[in-house]
Amino acid sequence: MITLTFFMEKKHSLPDKSIAKEVINKLKKSNGLPPGNYGVYIKSNEILKRTGTAKKQEGTTSGIDDIILEPSK
Repeated sequence: MITLTFFMEKKHSLPDKSIAKEVINKLKKSNGLPPGNYGVYIKSNEILKRTGTAKKQEGTTSGIDDIILEPSK
């Protein structure tokens, strides 16, 4: 899987589901990307010190709605 991770621009802002949907739709319609299985994640701009991960994320659900780009014919 090719994972594309984006972070919100403003400090302490939570991920916006509409931005996640927009990025996912643009990726599905794009041409020229290599074939593969893509996951898109929009993450908050806050990192949990204990785990080093984003506080919250929106995007594709792995194994459920991954974006699969087939080779062009």
